[in-house]
Amino acid sequence: MSGEPESQVQDRSAPIRELAELFDDVTMKSSVRLLIVISLSINKRMGFTDLLRLTGAGKGSLSNHLERLSAGGYVRLRVIPTLGGPRTIAEVTRKGLETYKKYLEIMEKIRGSAEHSRLD
Repeated sequence: MSGEPESQVQDRSAPIRELAELFDDVTMKSSVRLLIVISLSINKRMGFTDLLRLTGAGKGSLSNHLERLSAGGYVRLRVIPTLGGPRTIAEVTRKGLETYKKYLEIMEKIRGSAEHSRLD
């Protein structure tokens, strides 16, 4: 055992429990979907082709991930007609942005906890 009081160990594991709760929604259990939500939160909207390049997913796989995120309320999909054919645009929703912000808060707590551990 590390010799730390159990209360300190529990305090440091609290952010991990928060992260587990954030990923309790089956929609967010995929690393590709998390990457999409993070990217859209930073960029507000992205085209399908940009997301293909970013994720490295295939067209069918990316379409599936976007549909699930849309059904879960994390992104909004719009199809815009262009001269070159229809273009799919994904935009982050309020729910997606709140999830991203919560993820950042939790990761900051984890980082702080890890730094505190190294100092002990």
